[in-house]
Amino acid sequence: SAFYNCVFFEGDLKIPDSVTAIGTAAFSDCLSIHGNVILPNNLEFLNESIFCRCYQLSGNMVIPKTIKSIGNYAFYYCRDFTGQLNIPDTVKSIGSYAFEMCMRFTGPLIIPNSVENIGNDAFKCCIGFSGELKLSNKLKSIEASVFKNCSNLIGSLVIPNNIISIGDYAFENCSGFSSELKLQNDQVSLHYSFLIQLLKFKMVLSINAVDSLEH
Repeated sequence: SAFYNCVFFEGDLKIPDSVTAIGTAAFSDCLSIHGNVILPNNLEFLNESIFCRCYQLSGNMVIPKTIKSIGNYAFYYCRDFTGQLNIPDTVKSIGSYAFEMCMRFTGPLIIPNSVENIGNDAFKCCIGFSGELKLSNKLKSIEASVFKNCSNLIGSLVIPNNIISIGDYAFENCSGFSSELKLQNDQVSLHYSFLIQLLKFKMVLSINAVDSLEH
């Protein structure tokens, strides 16, 4: 928490390439930083709450291609980032609430095939995404509320073959999907709330998937 709640910082935040590690909540609640954040190219981990509630950070947020994981709450309520969110194919995990309330990202949301885990609520209320959602083929589960209220994602929704469970309210209020929903694994375990959401899609639901519903 090195700079936690330093509310009088202003302008861009530039972290030099000589920095190889940044601790938990290092810049959390630095409410007055209102420019771009430039991350070092030698960083491997974006730790928990690193920029949590830095809600005046703005512009394109570039994640270095050295990053392996994005921690819980890493960019929670960083509401003013704009442009497309590009997650590099070095990232293996995205923590819970990592990008919740990052409302001004635009374009598609592409989760690269390197990503094996995404925590609950990771992209909740990211209402700015305005393209298709592409999920990693290495994901085994879609956690609760992970894309809840991402209302402007569009097109078909493809659930990869390795997915074995879809959590409660995972796609709640994702009203922009307008084409078909494809469940590639007919053994996937579904929560009841997800079945309700399927009524908004054009799809065929296999009997095996129906049998594995969870309430």
